[in-house]
Amino acid sequence: MDANETTEEGYYLVPKAWLQAIAQKEDRILSLLENGNIANPNDCIGDYISEDEAKRQLGRKTTWFWSMRTTGQLPFSKTGKRIFYLKSDIKKLIEKNMKGRTQETRPSLSKAA
Repeated sequence: MDANETTEEGYYLVPKAWLQAIAQKEDRILSLLENGNIANPNDCIGDYISEDEAKRQLGRKTTWFWSMRTTGQLPFSKTGKRIFYLKSDIKKLIEKNMKGRTQETRPSLSKAA
């Protein structure tokens, strides 16, 4: 019997690995829904976002953020070993570096922060 055939009870036979993959994806979706697209709730405090979460969302590495901080392009706050940015500052940096669009054709990101 393959994965598309049913038994008399109407159940499908699927490999255990499929069920585990589905359960992991379900957990990920629930996490995103519950935390407003934040992988770890500790990575977002009010209007601030941790560098770890910013790296995840922007697909950038630590050295890029270090460069933005040291050149004064991205204000930050450091608490212990953790670095936080205002979401609005990340948004401004994204908008400032947007290429190929004029100011008039840029979509509004006001609800993204």
